[in-house]
Amino acid sequence: MTSNYENVYKVILPRLRERAARMMAEDKKMTQGKIAALLGVTQAAVSKYLKDDGDDDKGRGVVIKSEKLEEMVESILNGHDKDAQRCMCSICQDNVKFGCRLIVK
Repeated sequence: MTSNYENVYKVILPRLRERAARMMAEDKKMTQGKIAALLGVTQAAVSKYLKDDGDDDKGRGVVIKSEKLEEMVESILNGHDKDAQRCMCSICQDNVKFGCRLIVK
């Protein structure tokens, strides 16, 4: 049985990174290297995120509202880490309802 935290780590976080990377590349015209640095992943991971079509079974059902994603990306770009974390927590809580001890308020 998968715990809620494993679900976040293995399903929600990768989907969130994929969507953020796609927005940064397509809307903000950023390079994969810059995106990788901002998201704390490798350039190879960003390349994979941009090639994936987001239709894999693992991420199916993950709901990321565009306005929350935009707010998170803008927070990352402006160096407002705490605001970006709040957005991530909000997106996560939209998808799994459990008493998370890591939530940023």
